[in-house]
Amino acid sequence: RWPAAKKYVEFMGGRDAVLDKARRSFESGEYRWTATVLDHLVFAHPDDEAARELLARTLSLYTLTLPTNRE
Repeated sequence: RWPAAKKYVEFMGGRDAVLDKARRSFESGEYRWTATVLDHLVFAHPDDEAARELLARTLSLYTLTLPTNRE
């Protein structure tokens, strides 16, 4: 999976471009898409703290948007 993640990140313009696009998607509230993009970035660059932090924030907010079974 890591080779595919690296290829994906390069295809999207490299680490900085992907992180910038992910931040914009996050700010737009597109949490599912942001998580998908950041998943590739984190697998391609596992030591990237900025990407990991944004992914964690994204997943936290995304879970709040999911429907629940509470009645």
